[in-house]
Amino acid sequence: MKNFVEILKWILPLLFCSALHSQTLLKGKVVDAKTKESLPFAIIQLSGTTNGTSADIDGNFSLEVNELQKSITVSLVGYEKETLLISDVKNVSSIVIKLNPKNINLMEVEVKASENPANKLINEVIKRKPLFDISNLKNYICETYSKTYFTTCNKEGDEITSPKDTFLNKQYLFLMEDVTEKKYQYKNNTQEKVIASRTSGLKKHSFGNFASQLQSFTFYDDKIKVLDIQYINPLTGGTHQRYWFTIKDTLIQHADTTIIIRFAPKKTLKVNGLEGLLYINKAEFVLTNVIAKPFNAGETDSEIKIQQLYNKVDSIHWFPSQLNTELIFKNVKLGDGDKFLKAHSKQYVKKVNIDSVFKLKQKWISSYNAKDELNKSDEFWAASRIDSISEKEKNTYRVIDSIGKEAKLDSKIKWLNILTKGKINLGYFDYELKYIFNINQYEGVRLGSGFSTSDKLCRFFNIGAYGAYGFKDKQFKYGTFANIYFNNFKNYYIKAELHRDVRETAGFEVLNDKNGLINISTNRDFLIKEMDRFGMARLSFNMERGFMNLNAFASTQQINSRFGYADYLNYTLQNTINTFNLNEVGLQLKFWPKQKFVQSFNSFIPIGSKWPQIYLSYIRGLNTEIAGYKSSFEYDKINLKVFHRINFKVKGSLTYQVMAGMVNGNVPYSIQYNNFGSNTDTYYLSVAQSFETMYLNEFVSNRFAALFLNFNTGPLFRKNDFLNPNLDLVHNVGVGQASNTDNITNLAIQSIEKGYSEAGIRLNSLYTMGQAAFGVGVFYRYGNYQFENQARNFAYKLSVNFKL
Repeated sequence: MKNFVEILKWILPLLFCSALHSQTLLKGKVVDAKTKESLPFAIIQLSGTTNGTSADIDGNFSLEVNELQKSITVSLVGYEKETLLISDVKNVSSIVIKLNPKNINLMEVEVKASENPANKLINEVIKRKPLFDISNLKNYICETYSKTYFTTCNKEGDEITSPKDTFLNKQYLFLMEDVTEKKYQYKNNTQEKVIASRTSGLKKHSFGNFASQLQSFTFYDDKIKVLDIQYINPLTGGTHQRYWFTIKDTLIQHADTTIIIRFAPKKTLKVNGLEGLLYINKAEFVLTNVIAKPFNAGETDSEIKIQQLYNKVDSIHWFPSQLNTELIFKNVKLGDGDKFLKAHSKQYVKKVNIDSVFKLKQKWISSYNAKDELNKSDEFWAASRIDSISEKEKNTYRVIDSIGKEAKLDSKIKWLNILTKGKINLGYFDYELKYIFNINQYEGVRLGSGFSTSDKLCRFFNIGAYGAYGFKDKQFKYGTFANIYFNNFKNYYIKAELHRDVRETAGFEVLNDKNGLINISTNRDFLIKEMDRFGMARLSFNMERGFMNLNAFASTQQINSRFGYADYLNYTLQNTINTFNLNEVGLQLKFWPKQKFVQSFNSFIPIGSKWPQIYLSYIRGLNTEIAGYKSSFEYDKINLKVFHRINFKVKGSLTYQVMAGMVNGNVPYSIQYNNFGSNTDTYYLSVAQSFETMYLNEFVSNRFAALFLNFNTGPLFRKNDFLNPNLDLVHNVGVGQASNTDNITNLAIQSIEKGYSEAGIRLNSLYTMGQAAFGVGVFYRYGNYQFENQARNFAYKLSVNFKL
């Protein structure tokens, strides 16, 4: 009993003091005093201490205080500190704290690595990346809710509100929401299903997972993707050669200590870099928050700011919980003065499960839309939103939906399909843009037109036709085709086609898709000067499934060529023909491992893969008669092409292309190979992955192999609005054999059986104008086939590239 009384003597005073200093929960929001926008990750501390909390990505915070604590201090990089007396607070559950911005210079301090404690923290974070990087998880599944609105802002990014502008005071220009389910399997197999989507002004179309495409889902990737531009991550090996770091602040929250580190690129960094703040949990050396934006953006570049917040989902793993993206389109001016278009996107991650086991179906699809994504009820949206919809957002849907209905935006949105499909929908018909214009040295300017039936007439069948005229060869070309589709994706179909057209003599053909409006894979088409006229009937079965495309065909064709074929019997010339018939069956494959597609406006758009593209074609020439056409030749033909671009960790890339072909049988030059040269004495245009010093049709081979190597340095110095040069180091080699040279007429026969070689440099993007970038290149022909006149071994060319 005596011991119990002694214990009470200690406990009762503690309980009394605890009751005396009762806890009060402060809840509120931190906003910009000027723009009234929420400020994420602001630090709220008990004055005179390092204890406190930080605001979330929406600026919301909660903090417990007792009666002994008189004030709180709120701070954020780029803003003046604000001290608030607790006694002045009228409503402790809805405090609004306004911070005034100040001008800062992120490059004001650069601490040497040997003296900088921030570097030690960064090294620990990088060391533990494999543990906390969610891409190393075996599986995960989560749900996201995203909201994106568009409005106007000034040059500094402040949203414009004016008593005179009643429209923007009451609603946004544009608003969209989506709910998605994201699934992940180890080795970067990600698939996102758009469960629900809502877009102001539209009822029948959506932009899918728009918010997910704005920035990388995690800040642990070696390169952070923002608006499809890659930036080198400060949390990568060797980072101290590229970035400097300094400790900005320390925050103690309960038992956790958070170190806030400012980072920015060093002056020596030539690639795309970021600047901002990293919030590091000191106990686990894990990233908890990040604020970042591209460093040293140009005056006309879009301004981007990203924010990410991480929460612990179990005893070990941290997972993204909120992602913000803010975009200012400085190249889109609205009205007079400095008035720009601004987009603000918020994405919230919930229902995270890192222990689930599932199987991904159709792994080639990276993102797709649920069938009922556009038909969700108001109850569904209310349950999915993080906060209830605001009056301004309600007005946006009401007003913009009304405008959209009046302007028939759903019917006009089809124009966005032009760049992906290369078609303009005209109701029951599509206008095929790929037939409008072409130019080469054989036809000169080629103008044409083409139409096909649209999905409105029938989703599982279409027919089409085209016509074109070349102003140099003065010949009319035409063709027609019909497709029967076996599924909604249109990736299994039968195609029948008839053509009377022209194609390159002795060209190299593999399966490829050139259906888009813009497909500038090579400038070589412009240089071609030798072509054959042909008439062809062809029937094919086609499969386009993710990483593999297949085409199995049978065709009959008649070719007319300037280069004839001489037929001998016992060394005696029998006849020479320039027109010959070919009957063929064949199989063509395109194999691109782990190629992904995203669904957009009812179409699947390829987004590529880091793996090599492999093309393989086998053709068998039959010595038979089909539809009255007796084949002139019997042969086997195999074509192989491998293309691969390897992007280096920091900057630069290595591109290689392998081309090889073989024809067994005595055939005319039209069916052999011209070895892919691109040099002329008329037009000096550089063509990547070709022999830059070899003249077109200078050599002939019925068997050949070529290797094209291109090392790109990446940007040579920091980007500006007009100059962003990068250097290509080029080396190309090839070998070939010509076996039936006596049968080919009207051509000076040369082969490259001793091996052809060239080297050169290409300085790209010396000047940029809009989407076009111009540079120069010089290439040297050396080895067995160099000219005696040394000047002819050099080729000086113009480099032209387009940013699409």
